[in-house]
Amino acid sequence: MCSLGLAACITVGGNSYGESDFYDISYECGMASSEGYFSEVTFILAGGKYRAGRQQGYLALEMLEELGVEFRWKPKGKTPSQAALAKYRRNQLKAACYPFLTYSGG
Repeated sequence: MCSLGLAACITVGGNSYGESDFYDISYECGMASSEGYFSEVTFILAGGKYRAGRQQGYLALEMLEELGVEFRWKPKGKTPSQAALAKYRRNQLKAACYPFLTYSGG
């Protein structure tokens, strides 16, 4: 968290992040980008549970959320099918990472 005088702040996409959070976010986004933002199936939980390391996309979004990156888990309105939701989340990951990868040169 950034506070005046307490931490170095980096503003990306209209939000401010502490230097450490910025580098953590950039790292997660770089990993996601290098993996092609993961396959859409990695954004689906089976029965609401993780399946033996197969949810890299979902985990990447959770990490970004914990670090304060803003995105939507599901579109407004009626919840779509799991397949459509997975595609939506994959696109959200790409959109959330774009400004960090641009800023960090990734």
